[in-house]
Amino acid sequence: MKVTETQIRRFCDDYGLSPRQTKVFRSFAKGVLCDSDICRRFRMTRGTVNTHFARICRKTQTGSRIHLLYLFFSGTRRS
Repeated sequence: MKVTETQIRRFCDDYGLSPRQTKVFRSFAKGVLCDSDICRRFRMTRGTVNTHFARICRKTQTGSRIHLLYLFFSGTRRS
């Protein structure tokens, strides 16, 4: 399934993600699933990437990255 910038932007805006969280989420949603790839891409430590994901999961009320992807691809919007 192709992910568009509009979908990502809408999702990130709906859940109040910061610009850095949005960059991390964008890569994840587009298929960069490995922390080490995200670390290299954005020159972050693994701890920073994990912190971003923890905060994204908290904002979206998801318990895991799999649940986060399910929420994104299901098209469910915050009420």
